[in-house]
Amino acid sequence: MNGNGPKRALLAEDDDDMRALLARTLERGGYGVESANNGRDAWELCAHRDHELLVLDVRMPERSGLDVLMQLRREGVYVPVVLISGFADGVEDLSSDYGAVVLAKPFSVEALWDAVERAPDAAASAFRSCAEPLQSTG
Repeated sequence: MNGNGPKRALLAEDDDDMRALLARTLERGGYGVESANNGRDAWELCAHRDHELLVLDVRMPERSGLDVLMQLRREGVYVPVVLISGFADGVEDLSSDYGAVVLAKPFSVEALWDAVERAPDAAASAFRSCAEPLQSTG
């Protein structure tokens, strides 16, 4: 939390109705929400803002949520991430490697909050996994 107001979340979802519903849900939970409707815009917002949570649809135009996640981790950014997906496309295996929680569509509000609560631990675990090789060489 940034200490200056609501926690900041980035929501990237290409379906307008789903994006509006998720934004309202996150706002009711105390988040200030920035939204993007494609992966390129999501990446630009990630690169220029400080967020405490990212909620990324896996399949979006211009850049996937998984691609945004992978790029963030390559750059050493370990913000908590919830990936949402309507497809069984092997995302869960990759997301655990990159420290994200996967939420399959359709999902309940309770499932969303459960994923949001688990996301910081997943990100921390990915960070520790990345740091272990560095510590063993010292």
